[in-house]
Amino acid sequence: MAEISSRSLPLRDGVAVQRRDRRWRNWRKLQQTHDRSADIEAWLSNKDNETDRVVRAYRDLDLHPVIEEADSKLYLDGHYASAIEATIKALCSQVRLRSGKELDGADLMKTVFSPKNPILRFNDFRDRSDRDEQEGFMMMFAGAVTGLRNPRAHKIVKDDPEDALEAIAQVSYLAKRLDRRAKKA
Repeated sequence: MAEISSRSLPLRDGVAVQRRDRRWRNWRKLQQTHDRSADIEAWLSNKDNETDRVVRAYRDLDLHPVIEEADSKLYLDGHYASAIEATIKALCSQVRLRSGKELDGADLMKTVFSPKNPILRFNDFRDRSDRDEQEGFMMMFAGAVTGLRNPRAHKIVKDDPEDALEAIAQVSYLAKRLDRRAKKA
């Protein structure tokens, strides 16, 4: 006797259809879609939680007032690259204000904080260590402009909230250091 396959059952019009296989494939597709949806939802939820954590950290920072004013709305609205760019512009503005120089960018920082002939200095220049500190801060200020502002000013950069938070905190530190320690030479 011929065995009747569950894979091929005749329908009313005599056409053999693999009903069970089709149901199985449809069920698997549905299950895989559900699994992917659950994975995507979990990933998005995790991403949202991570963003929330970083935004809470941002709100807890004690940023320099000028830096906070420049970037706060941008950062909290999710415009991270623009927030970083705005903080560097605010820092440059503070350096111009304190030094009286109308330069911009890395040239401003190298001129104002030059270890050979500084306009603003971070210490009393008593020894080699003081000159090294001056040079290090000159590099940090110039590096903030060339490494953080320039890429965002000249091309489209998509920053994540944590990178932006760290960059903004670094710039805030430089602004605070400028306020607390930099004196006219």
